[in-house]
Amino acid sequence: MARLLLVGWRAVAVEAEAARLRAAGHEVRTETADGARAVRKATGDPPDALVAYLTHRPSHGRETAAGLRGHRAGRTVPVIFVGGEPEDVEKALAKVPDAQAVEREELEEALAALG
Repeated sequence: MARLLLVGWRAVAVEAEAARLRAAGHEVRTETADGARAVRKATGDPPDALVAYLTHRPSHGRETAAGLRGHRAGRTVPVIFVGGEPEDVEKALAKVPDAQAVEREELEEALAALG
């Protein structure tokens, strides 16, 4: 199973997702308040993937993923954007072109594809 860092700006929703993913066997850390802290977590102990939710404050998830790409330790960490309005997803993928975007119900499949 994957080691994940979940980033989102609705703490209750992110913690619920973390619990669901832990129940599926994943090791999950979360960050719900500070994108810079999320980048430090991800570069200090790189996860198998950064999962950034775009459903609330999508610019924060987009900028956090872009910030991760600005560090050598974060350049190879897969980024998965989850949810969001089509315009927000488009902006996120323009900012981090090697990321993938999925809907919540597609996340497990995307994580399984990580290897």
